[in-house]
Amino acid sequence: MEQWTQDSTEVRIYDLSTRLTNKSSAFETNPHHIEYITHTESIHESEQLFGIGPEAWRGGCGWAMEKVTLTTHSGTHLDAPYHYGARSGGKPAKTIDEVPLRWCYGDGVVLDDVMVEEAKAGHTEQLWESHYWGMTQEYCQIEKLSGLDQLPTAFGFKVMCFPVKIEGASGGWARVVAVYEN
Repeated sequence: MEQWTQDSTEVRIYDLSTRLTNKSSAFETNPHHIEYITHTESIHESEQLFGIGPEAWRGGCGWAMEKVTLTTHSGTHLDAPYHYGARSGGKPAKTIDEVPLRWCYGDGVVLDDVMVEEAKAGHTEQLWESHYWGMTQEYCQIEKLSGLDQLPTAFGFKVMCFPVKIEGASGGWARVVAVYEN
């Protein structure tokens, strides 16, 4: 949680996103992998791209970067209507790059989603119900949140969830935050 005062208003922000790491890959339905390239390892790429060697970089260090292999549904992400089906509400379903930004900011409420446990117990009538509903009514849902138990209340806050804009994609990674203002 981060807290500050702005124009005499106390603002508290809670990060609800999961941390994407190689350690979490084993728990993903679609595993991911992160290759870390150090400041010194990137010099080779600098030489290939620009013909600039370590002598051109302060301290002989280039930039750090990461090469990531994952799906748009790895880690915390926003499902676009297109994820649920090609059509929604009788018209072509929106992909993540077509989702209006106004859909990504609004009032928040914490729901207890026990769908998987119920399905394992033989009650499958609500299994993936929100995905099926998305075929009839256009909407987005946020998946793979964390830290919900750290929120001071289950309502009375705003949620910001702006996805990465990926052309034609069924979802997009997002940094999701809950904002409380007093």
